Amino acid sequence: KASAKKDAILLRWGVNDKVAWKYGNEYGYVLERATIYRNGQPLEKPEIAILTNGSIKPRPIADWETLINMDDMAAVAAQAIYGETFNTSDQTENIVMQVINESSELQQRFGFSMFAVDQSFEAAQYAGLGYVDTDVALNESYLYNIKMAAPEELIKLKETGLVIEPTEKETLPKPYDFAGYYYNDAFVLIWEYDDLQNFYNSYFLERSTDGTNFERINKIPITKLASTEVTGISYSDSIPTYEQKYWYRVIGKTIFNEFGPASDTISVIAYKKLLVAPEFIENEILSEKEVILKWNFAQDEAWKLTAFDILRAEKAIGPYTAIKTDLEAKTRSFQYNEVKDINYFKIRAHGIAGDQRESSPNMIQPIDSIPPLKPENLTGTIDTLGIVKLSWQANSELDLRGYSIFKANRPNQEFTRLNKQEITEV
Repeated sequence: KASAKKDAILLRWGVNDKVAWKYGNEYGYVLERATIYRNGQPLEKPEIAILTNGSIKPRPIADWETLINMDDMAAVAAQAIYGETFNTSDQTENIVMQVINESSELQQRFGFSMFAVDQSFEAAQYAGLGYVDTDVALNESYLYNIKMAAPEELIKLKETGLVIEPTEKETLPKPYDFAGYYYNDAFVLIWEYDDLQNFYNSYFLERSTDGTNFERINKIPITKLASTEVTGISYSDSIPTYEQKYWYRVIGKTIFNEFGPASDTISVIAYKKLLVAPEFIENEILSEKEVILKWNFAQDEAWKLTAFDILRAEKAIGPYTAIKTDLEAKTRSFQYNEVKDINYFKIRAHGIAGDQRESSPNMIQPIDSIPPLKPENLTGTIDTLGIVKLSWQANSELDLRGYSIFKANRPNQEFTRLNKQEITEV
């Protein structure tokens, strides 16, 4: 890859194999530049130059000291290249196990090194995988080729190259599909990653309490270490203060330590209090006295639960009495063995913030095979205008729906119902 600056061209390369990485460190790379255009015209004979004396290799470990003190990624790269051999085997191991362990160590060194230099262009230059060409002219175009200096009998790699000119400026895109939500005592932030890999290999998140002034929240770059089925990437940020609004944005970083424009800003709020209530899902009536109550609770809010209570009343409006308290937060059913003729139940959820949320009433009525008692003390009066007023003693059944009034003009005549709907008040 290359990136054009006003007076320089930044170059980066790498390998995708641990053996190639090993020989690259030992023999280095040869960087060739061919000037192919000048003042917009192709040159009949490209001007070819080898940019370095000899090959480009990792700098001696003594040269790394100052950079290591300033750059953690440089420390990782230096340790991978020059660190002492890991003692992964002993003298009693057979030769096969020694070969396996040494191969695993080389793979780890290769992986850590390539990750580190992707995060720091300075470390890449020190590791022999980056170069800054300052001998450039704005009116010229260049073809760069990079090849390994190792003998072909050891390893043979294809050369690779690219064409670029100093005036060629790459426009970096904004990260997109940036979203955030509150889940399990953290803010989860997600955005597209795979589609922007040609531009960015890592990201930094910034947070604000006013939507204007932002601070970076991650010290280590956010990146993917493996391919996944999803194209996005996610990051979880702890919540400084509940019920406080926060703004977030994400910024991409290139392998040349360049930062692109910030993404669109999003805002999120964390509530430690329960945002939802329990919800009845079904009732399983076992007998006239037994019922199993079943309920559900939103999964993304369940981490806030501490306990459940079961409440019962004889009317939907209450008053409700607790018939069971301190059920475990994972409980989602309860068997009650003292069912009355009519019952109203509620589930009360307790949250970690000391708050409570109650479900809607849930009426349970066992199999109803017993009719109400007949009304008592029916009396009536008729005034001079012919208006009849009836009264009777109210029934005491809890499941009473109401009363119907029947009338006949003679004792032996069939009675006719007068009211279309049951009378509910006496």
